[in-house]
Amino acid sequence: MKKKYIAVLLCAVLFCGLMGCASTEAPQNSANGSASLLQEATNWFESQTSKYEILSAEAINDSAIFLTGTKNPGTDEYQLLQVFIVDKTDNSFEVSAWKDAERGLAAGFSVHVLATDSLTVVFGDTFDSILDFINDKRIDVAFTEARIVFADGESETRSITGNTPYVFAFDGVRAVKDVEFISGDLTIKYSDFFSEDLMEASETLDTADLFN
Repeated sequence: MKKKYIAVLLCAVLFCGLMGCASTEAPQNSANGSASLLQEATNWFESQTSKYEILSAEAINDSAIFLTGTKNPGTDEYQLLQVFIVDKTDNSFEVSAWKDAERGLAAGFSVHVLATDSLTVVFGDTFDSILDFINDKRIDVAFTEARIVFADGESETRSITGNTPYVFAFDGVRAVKDVEFISGDLTIKYSDFFSEDLMEASETLDTADLFN
């Protein structure tokens, strides 16, 4: 009886071990697939143009999301930000959507949205101070989080690095209502500074002859 018990216990341990291996294999394969997609898409994108410098990238589904910047000749600062959605179809790539946007130096942050029928991308930048327009002065900040508030009442909080451009991609069509930036106990809302609906100008720009 004791030998039978030990045999059953060993089988259970082996089964759990196998199940553990199986449960971790899929995420690892997924991560490897995303890294491979990003590398391939990056190589393709950089072979098409040198105008746009990639600042950040992430993969979602079969798409690569590139946040880029452009500089005026003779300057070191990025003048404009862009976001590109690059789709992989079979063994080829194409830009399915993109948007050009101004930076948020005056306010201390910017928020822009690019929406397609399958993805919603929120992007922009933050600085190390914001404008206190009531008292006409600037307030030092160090943003560490951004909370994206959707029209359906849901929200998602993402980590960010202050004084740096950011990009977040969401699967599906998500109506973005507001974005809140968090610096310690201070919360700054997009809606406190701007009256424009974030979704009103969320459509893609023309992708024809983009790199010509």
